[in-house]
Amino acid sequence: MRKLLKVVLTLFFLTTGFLSFAQQKGVVDYIVAVVGKDIILASDIDQRLLMMKQSGELPTTGDVKCQLLEQMLTEKLLLNQARIDSIKINQMGVEGQLQDRMDRLVATMGSMKAVEEMYKKTAFQIKQELRETIKDQYLAGQERSSIMEKVTITPTDVQRFYSKLAKDSLPLLPDQYVFRQIVLYPPAGSNAKLEAKDKLLSIRERILKGEKFANLAILYSQDVESAKRGGELGFAPGKNYVKPFAEACANLREGQVSNIVETEYGFHIIQMVERKGDLFNARHILIKPDFSAEHKMQVINKLDSIANLVRLDSLTFEKAALRFSEDKNSRLNGGLVVNMVPYNSNINYNTTKFDKDYINPKDYYSISSLKEGQISQPYESIDDAQQAVVKITKIEKFIPSHVANLKDDFKQIQDIALQKKQEEYFEKWLGESIQKMYIRIDPSYVKCDFRKKGWIK
Repeated sequence: MRKLLKVVLTLFFLTTGFLSFAQQKGVVDYIVAVVGKDIILASDIDQRLLMMKQSGELPTTGDVKCQLLEQMLTEKLLLNQARIDSIKINQMGVEGQLQDRMDRLVATMGSMKAVEEMYKKTAFQIKQELRETIKDQYLAGQERSSIMEKVTITPTDVQRFYSKLAKDSLPLLPDQYVFRQIVLYPPAGSNAKLEAKDKLLSIRERILKGEKFANLAILYSQDVESAKRGGELGFAPGKNYVKPFAEACANLREGQVSNIVETEYGFHIIQMVERKGDLFNARHILIKPDFSAEHKMQVINKLDSIANLVRLDSLTFEKAALRFSEDKNSRLNGGLVVNMVPYNSNINYNTTKFDKDYINPKDYYSISSLKEGQISQPYESIDDAQQAVVKITKIEKFIPSHVANLKDDFKQIQDIALQKKQEEYFEKWLGESIQKMYIRIDPSYVKCDFRKKGWIK
């Protein structure tokens, strides 16, 4: 009884204290819901509504505010459980999500100034508020993952699921390719390296004379993604970077600009933005040496000779890849390429199958004209780091577009079956947790048609 009285009094003071503050500021706000130790304010829902509008993620049907409230109720319930389970924050993951959201806001609004005007807050204030929201969402997400990880599925479960599934509900899979490659990097001549260094020295001198590093990164950096953000990489530990880059960052003070740093990606100059414990946020400008036509022709001729040896059965493609290929990810696998394109919609992630949307366009142009067992002519392409390469490819297997079936697409059907089982398990857990957790919802929201029953007590 005393514990219940303590909770009620706490909620009373939370409510009256906030309303008093809101009245002093001339702001209309109130507590919409309480979940365990956490509260949800009307302004929290409005802020998320605005964020979703700006990012284009707003639901198109139903009462949007009710949907957002149920989403936030679920997050708060998971957050309370995450605290009980002592789940730790991954600061790097939080900062990465924060940077991504800020980038999307700026891209939508056109500039940071426009974002500040929209929210009537400084960029620093927006980041601080977003960071706390993302931390809570991150913990809730980790708790949800830990719940779903308890679910396992056997081959028998998959077969049973498939036998009961309406065949018209199975996905139509596009054309898919399994292929091997032999990759060579054109050697950068001494002149190309000198030119890249000279260009960076000139840029560095302009920065030291007062020009903004971020502006010059946008103009000149050949790291396309970070250039959009003024060269900014976001918070990460040193272990996330190649050794020369990490070592250079370790010796920089905030605001300081490095000398030229050479890595496998090219040449960099780096500016330290901020440090937080073992994490740091840096900007960089990347310049890559230009390969001469002569050097490209050297590797084209070499690959042409290798391809001819394979065609004449003097050497298998697999052994040729192991002996000659400079691609560390596929060389030891006989040149077989694994699909590591990190998109949720990529159903073939971590397999050797690719549909055309997840193949580098330059590779697809070559691969799509081949039949099984055929080897391409040498052609120019780029690697995952956007470095220039020359390669030959061999089609190992071509799988025409078809409706997913158990024989050819076991993994895809297994993923669908596992996801369904996980969702059912989570829904059961959520229903049981709603009954156990202290939850109070303001009368203004009690008429919401929540997807999950039990929120209103």
